[in-house]
Amino acid sequence: MAKLLDVRVVSREEIGCCPWQEVLDSMEKWQAVMAAVTLQGEEPVCWAGATFLGFETEIFGRQFTKLQLSDLRVQHYTERVGCVSAVAEALNEWQRMQGVFCAYIRFPEDRLDLAHGLEQAGYRFVENYLTFSLDSKEGVSEQQYPDIRPYIPSDIPVLEHIATESLLTSRFHSDPRIDPIGAAKTRAAWVGNSCQGRAEVVFVADQGKGPVGFVIGRRCGGPFGREAVLDLIAVSAHARGAGLGQKLTRRLLEYYSGRVDRITVGTQGKNGRAVRMYQRCGFVLDRAEVSFHMIFGK
Repeated sequence: MAKLLDVRVVSREEIGCCPWQEVLDSMEKWQAVMAAVTLQGEEPVCWAGATFLGFETEIFGRQFTKLQLSDLRVQHYTERVGCVSAVAEALNEWQRMQGVFCAYIRFPEDRLDLAHGLEQAGYRFVENYLTFSLDSKEGVSEQQYPDIRPYIPSDIPVLEHIATESLLTSRFHSDPRIDPIGAAKTRAAWVGNSCQGRAEVVFVADQGKGPVGFVIGRRCGGPFGREAVLDLIAVSAHARGAGLGQKLTRRLLEYYSGRVDRITVGTQGKNGRAVRMYQRCGFVLDRAEVSFHMIFGK
């Protein structure tokens, strides 16, 4: 292989002046504002894009970004590691100048070339992330769940509290360098945003004295999309062990029966309770990924 001659950091506007249509297409798909491109001669062999993350930035009051990588057009393992490290380090410099606090990337867990290249650039592992899927079935008969109902606006503060006390395995919680108060706020904000229009449906477990759990469903691809996500689920600590999580999950599956073709759900690998529950409800493992963080400041 010829020597890698150059690594260039370019904005989306600058890419438009270069003969790199694939890089531009990637940046538009990723909504990236800046890219680093590794060149062999004048041909891109690897590129990465950085995207600002508004939700996390608003919660923590510090700038967060997401890094995404292209396929690698080199074969030798050490060259692949070097390409990844080069584009990540180049974007690190740009992100430092932008005052970024944390950059995040998620990729398949078997991609050791990506892991080693990112580690050379300063990234660190924070979580295993598992995505499960289930083909939605037509004509599923609805069961009677007297303790499960649609949410009402007055539920929101209680649901936010349940989320902050119960959802403790996110990538924010798993990174000791990230403020745990901010990590908790991401769960509450997720619930609040979902109840105020982000989600399609929110069901609440209520045993007569107010909410003790919830499940959130969101459709992908707009109101007529044929795939849905079980976006978030939680049960209060004092109400666990009675099967409420499984009831909430099954109620959501019944809701989407005939409405979508496929339902997915993601969780951290260390959340064994959730993994077992999804499997009991018929979900099967679709993909296994890892998340890495790069922290630029204290």
